Amino acid sequence: MYDTVTSRIRRRNGSKHDRTGCLTCRYRHKKCTENTFPECGACIRLNLKCVREPKRQVAPDPRAQTGESSTAPSVRTVDFFHNHHPFAIQESNRSSMRQYAMKYYIDVIAQVLAVTQQYNSFLSEFVPMSVDSPALSGALISWASGHLAAAADERYRITALEARSTALGHLASALSDPSPHNDDACTQVATCLVLLTSEVCLGNQTGWYAHLLGAKSIILSAAATTCSGVAGPDALKSTPEGQWILRNFAYHDILGSVTLGTKPLLRADYLHGITDGVVDTYLGVAAGILALIAEISFLDPPPPGGDSGTLAALSNHNHDQEVYVSCTEIEQKLLAWRCPSTASPSLVALAYAYRGAARIYLYRRMRSFLRCHSNSFSRGDALQSEYQDNTLDVKMAAAVAETLAHIQEIPWAEQVESALLFPLFLAGGEVTAPAAMPVIRQRLELMFARRRFENIALAQATLEEVWAHRLRDAGISSLPSGGGDWEEVLARRGGQLLLT
Repeated sequence: MYDTVTSRIRRRNGSKHDRTGCLTCRYRHKKCTENTFPECGACIRLNLKCVREPKRQVAPDPRAQTGESSTAPSVRTVDFFHNHHPFAIQESNRSSMRQYAMKYYIDVIAQVLAVTQQYNSFLSEFVPMSVDSPALSGALISWASGHLAAAADERYRITALEARSTALGHLASALSDPSPHNDDACTQVATCLVLLTSEVCLGNQTGWYAHLLGAKSIILSAAATTCSGVAGPDALKSTPEGQWILRNFAYHDILGSVTLGTKPLLRADYLHGITDGVVDTYLGVAAGILALIAEISFLDPPPPGGDSGTLAALSNHNHDQEVYVSCTEIEQKLLAWRCPSTASPSLVALAYAYRGAARIYLYRRMRSFLRCHSNSFSRGDALQSEYQDNTLDVKMAAAVAETLAHIQEIPWAEQVESALLFPLFLAGGEVTAPAAMPVIRQRLELMFARRRFENIALAQATLEEVWAHRLRDAGISSLPSGGGDWEEVLARRGGQLLLT
């Protein structure tokens, strides 16, 4: 993928210093003096933050030796962060608390967000970038401290606020003196995205969108480090960290448009060339689905119908045909989409779960387009609309069943489970069978117990209200799908749910 870039850039030969020692020394391509712990001698001498990789488990899972099923939920496998309680710290030792917060980010936060340990950009990209960026390091510490305060130790709330203030101050200073360099834009966008994710995970369902707007503005103003004249998203695509940041932005922007009922802030053209054949930290091999979800969000609803026989009615009819053709084209793209066959079974299941969720989203929009003008149809149009609506119901049921089937292929507490909130919520919003609701409920409860991200709890609470309404209607009539809808619930609550 990077052949065109590497052909123009002369790179130094790698050495053992790039592969051993702490992450700080590896990023600087310097020898790591590992004569002290937890900070190496080189970092102590230069007064740098010594960041180390988390320990990896090589021994087999004890459950496999005892014959315990890996598909059944287990309390032991769910409480992930309870093994990382803060050590005894004096209340006044803020420096030690910041250091532990960064360790907690590396050992816990970065692990519960990535779908694969091998391609974890939260470690391989964000941590080295934070070494030279007080804004990004402050954002990471604020995120980890806030999660610690909510999940384990209230003392870290002050640390989170101080680190957040530091991050915002340095980010504002950097933006007030803009640099033409691409590296600075990457770090600034990364800081915005970390602050965004922190807000979502800690339950602030309104403040995250401001950080997304800030990231969009920085991306559009980015310029390449060369004199090629490349600007905007294309300027960030020249480096691996820039490509990861663009996918990170697209993940939040595009999935956010689904629950907000708006168009994404940027068209997804910039994803071309940075999703094919890539194992993304957030989505694994499903990153290519993002562009198709963006196409669905960019569909324009038909305008209100005019009187029969008027020029406005003819124009509306032509627009309806264009929308129908666009929907059909997107549907065919989704049905034809395939993920790489070399991916692991869990990543394959995740990818097809996202494809099923994208189909659910498409059919929801098509259904809303049809119902939007049901009152203005002539008799012939009304019969055609009823036929299409019934066809959509069949397709919707098939998409929901497909999505839930692929989700069930992913073992409980699997690392891939971190990305299941979006397909679980979309499928849960359409299920009509009472037997399917407890399955989705249990999965969401286990995801929350393992991660303690508040947007998971909000998503479940929204579905619970939809299901209660639906089951209540089912006791009155034989149409269980006649109940509430999650869009109505979110609109009534006034929150901006982000399913990331």
